[in-house]
Amino acid sequence: MGVFGPNLEKGAETSRDYQINLYDQGKADIEPEKWWQALRDCCADFWEFLPSVGVISLSVTTPGLVPMAEDGTALGPAILFLDGLVHGNDILRLVVGRDTAFV
Repeated sequence: MGVFGPNLEKGAETSRDYQINLYDQGKADIEPEKWWQALRDCCADFWEFLPSVGVISLSVTTPGLVPMAEDGTALGPAILFLDGLVHGNDILRLVVGRDTAFV
């Protein structure tokens, strides 16, 4: 997450790591609360910059879908769409091993 001033000068940046759930040879999901908590934590890092904020940008490593109820609550875990380029890559399997590359 980045904080930029009105002239698009970067004031600060921050990020958070979180664990995702991997299963069934490439399927993945995450509890939406982990995303919300990461967002809250990142926003807290920017508290001192808020008076001069012009733009806030958000970035994630993978697209996701959160099934939502009409009231905005999550109906279940967010479904993640992982990059599938490594699947079937023999060089990757040979270098790092299948168990490491395809957790």
